[in-house]
Amino acid sequence: MDATFQTPLTVDKNIVGLLSRSTYQRNFSYALREMISNAYDADATVVEINYDKQKNEVTIRDNGNGMTKEEFDFYLKIAGQRRGKRVTPRFGRKRVGRFGVGFLSVLPFCETLQVVTTTDNSPVLLTADVPAHEFFKTSERDVEVGEILVPGALVEDERKLQEHSTVIRLKDLNEHAQSRLAKDARGSKGDTTGEWAPYDRLIWELQDELPLPFPEGSKLNEVLAYPEPVGVEVFFQGKKLFRNEAGGEILESGEFKLDKIKCRFALVTPWKPVKPMEMRYMKLRLNNVGVGPRRDFDIQRGRRYSRITWLSGEAQIMEGLDEAINVSREDFIQSPEFEALSQKLNGLLRKHADEVEVIDVAARDMTRQVSGSKQVRVASKREVVEANVKKLVARGFHVRTVPASEASRRAEPVKIDRAKREITVVEGHANLEDRIVVDGRNFNIVYKDLDQQTATRGLPCVLDGKNKVVVNTNYRLFRSKRYGEVFKRLCIVLTVAKEASHSADQMYKYLIEQFDQQFSDY
Repeated sequence: MDATFQTPLTVDKNIVGLLSRSTYQRNFSYALREMISNAYDADATVVEINYDKQKNEVTIRDNGNGMTKEEFDFYLKIAGQRRGKRVTPRFGRKRVGRFGVGFLSVLPFCETLQVVTTTDNSPVLLTADVPAHEFFKTSERDVEVGEILVPGALVEDERKLQEHSTVIRLKDLNEHAQSRLAKDARGSKGDTTGEWAPYDRLIWELQDELPLPFPEGSKLNEVLAYPEPVGVEVFFQGKKLFRNEAGGEILESGEFKLDKIKCRFALVTPWKPVKPMEMRYMKLRLNNVGVGPRRDFDIQRGRRYSRITWLSGEAQIMEGLDEAINVSREDFIQSPEFEALSQKLNGLLRKHADEVEVIDVAARDMTRQVSGSKQVRVASKREVVEANVKKLVARGFHVRTVPASEASRRAEPVKIDRAKREITVVEGHANLEDRIVVDGRNFNIVYKDLDQQTATRGLPCVLDGKNKVVVNTNYRLFRSKRYGEVFKRLCIVLTVAKEASHSADQMYKYLIEQFDQQFSDY
């Protein structure tokens, strides 16, 4: 039998302050996240979100358990305290929300919130219209304390007997919601999501918070697969959403326990600054849902951790902090347990920021040295390569030596494969030899410490035979990291010019010609 009803929307006075200061001002993506989380807790396997610009409404449809009239009445009682079972009835999922507050998050963004729901093995279709405009006074932005009557209807339809679903429609959206849903012609994306088009930012924010899998083929699906019986697929305007990832190499993954806390994690790096900036550092997740923005856990940044911005990761809290989540589910209540977790994750970030720093600097120094870059150490190429290879071996790299005869002509003298933790050195490669051409003559360079007590008297360079020049590694100007290589080439040219010239005029002309050749790339 069809029937109508009126159910009061009741809000506990203890959480009115939270709602007025926090929920009302939240981002629209947060509101959608709460609706999807409710669907997840209702054992939905598919959630579809669609925006109808002409009707100015958003439809959120899920194939979850649906609600009976009694369950809907309970749904409208916002108590701000833990309620209900900790696992879902059908799949036994750990519940995301247990406060009953999330439902209110969408009310500020629409005039009416319509709920249409039906449960399995029931022909009853429940429809209700929540007057969102009455709950929030648009002009004063105050929460209306008290009871608001929600009108609804129960309609019997035998065709719905085997169906179970819930459809939520946000009708007459406000300007903020409309702006977030309108696609923008701007295609470019800046280094921070704040520079993105509102629609693109909305999608990114949803993907960063929801209990979604990583994109297909991502290694993180293996190391961070959430142990749930059945997952959920979320579609936005027909496009399937996947969790955000920075890409690159997995530096470390694993599990650890701290007293009652059980946590697993993964840290990755693309070997360059992570973009967008909001993807940097560590994302905390509880019950597979994001909790607040990523955190660096107050690491004191400086030259030592200059590459911490190259790190992105997740820490999934599997046990131990369910009671420490705050009502808005955007942060944890400070406690000794959470402080211990923060210190542990701080240590992981520092460890890998230091590792990335050492590996990247070593790889950079070798590449610069063997390629003849402008800013390199005044030292033997082999010496620099060997010193940095030792640093990388200490970080877990292994060395593969290839004879020049077996390497291709285009092979680099030293190649670093960060993912395989492998260093390939082409033995006998021409670019590993220290040479310089002056006035058409090819000189081998030898590096020695020419001290003041020898016959060289600390000179920057001396000739040793026709085709060898000895460079004094102790010469003061050669210690400059920025200009040492320039000073070295200048001094070699001066040394050769002294031998080749018989007059000041001849030397001057000689130097001008050679400087033009040596520094043509400056």
